Amino acid sequence: MFSVAAPLIELLSGSLGRPGAGVAGIRRSYREARRALQVADRLDLQGVVPYVEVLPEALLLQDRPGLEALSATALGPLSGGRLEPELLIATLEAYFREVGNVAATARRLGVHERTAVYRLARIEALTGLRLDDADDRFRLELAVRGRALS
Repeated sequence: MFSVAAPLIELLSGSLGRPGAGVAGIRRSYREARRALQVADRLDLQGVVPYVEVLPEALLLQDRPGLEALSATALGPLSGGRLEPELLIATLEAYFREVGNVAATARRLGVHERTAVYRLARIEALTGLRLDDADDRFRLELAVRGRALS
């Protein structure tokens, strides 16, 4: 019986699957390493990418049409504003990376804090989704992450 003490590494790609025992474990580890490679490529990640670090994104990619529909539904209304949708989406990305801290979001974007507040208010007005509501915030973050994977 085969045994894998360490995770299977796809040498050419730098991706990493979880450890597995036996043929079935090796097969699963290889599939995970391949999946990690696909996600890493979409997100432009460098270096060795363990599957567990990109597991949420791998799960999202299992239903690509649903993910695209969510992104279009949640982020589509941003096209109806005076600001470019890409600017508003970049603001959302920064906001989520800074865990909802507006001052840190403004610093990340290199803008005044009032500018970040204005953009976030525009996003809420255009989408009808509130960033202080957990479900709405989750929907927006999922849409933003899904868009990055497309």
